[in-house]
Amino acid sequence: MALWEALPASAFHHGAFEFRDEGEASRSLFDAVAEMTDLMPMVRELEVRLAADARAASLDATQGPARS
Repeated sequence: MALWEALPASAFHHGAFEFRDEGEASRSLFDAVAEMTDLMPMVRELEVRLAADARAASLDATQGPARS
């Protein structure tokens, strides 16, 4: 239940989870519960993927439209 209460509000393409309270208490609770339930490796992998997607989107935006 604690993990559900501390879920991120969303995940933006700037490469990070967004928490309702600007990441203060919710992030700490989310990390603690993920650690206690052995879900931290999955959380870290998701964060890595979000960051990679953000970098790719940033590169795509600066390179302009793709050419055929």
